[in-house]
Amino acid sequence: MKINFLVLIFTSVLLCALPACVTSPTPTAQDESIRQALSNAKYILEDTPIKMVHLKNGFYKKEFTAGTSDLIEVQLLEERAFGDINGDGTEDAAVILKVYTGGTGEYYCLELMINKKGSPKPLPDVFLGDRIAVKSLVIRPGSVLVNMLDRKPDEGMAADPTVEVKRTFKLIGGKLTELK
Repeated sequence: MKINFLVLIFTSVLLCALPACVTSPTPTAQDESIRQALSNAKYILEDTPIKMVHLKNGFYKKEFTAGTSDLIEVQLLEERAFGDINGDGTEDAAVILKVYTGGTGEYYCLELMINKKGSPKPLPDVFLGDRIAVKSLVIRPGSVLVNMLDRKPDEGMAADPTVEVKRTFKLIGGKLTELK
């Protein structure tokens, strides 16, 4: 009886310790490369005058006319998601860029970076909104989920975004398309 009790205790301790030994999948060298490259990557911004920006340390700024507000500033935000969106076995990235073009707006864009042998290949951006708040990003096979806060249709742009909005984008033909 005493031996059965000791075996039961030993088995219980072993089973409780096993989850601590299990690790999540280790990213490959290509996966790590794309994570590190995001702050210094090229991004497609279709609705801007320059169409593509090359970030340096997560930031880009260009004045079109010196000393005026005729400019573009782009900042890579902290909201990021990683996962294999296109089924090729490598980790891709979804990021948020904040774009300022000299007026009162702060435009938020969803950017998808496809992992091509460890280098990020940008796809055309998707405009999410003006002065919104992105709460989370998730990559699932074939799609990106964005959870964000926006305003009610009758609220002015000065109001804080408080309305929760969930948007899903599917990768179709090399572009993100919103599912309605």
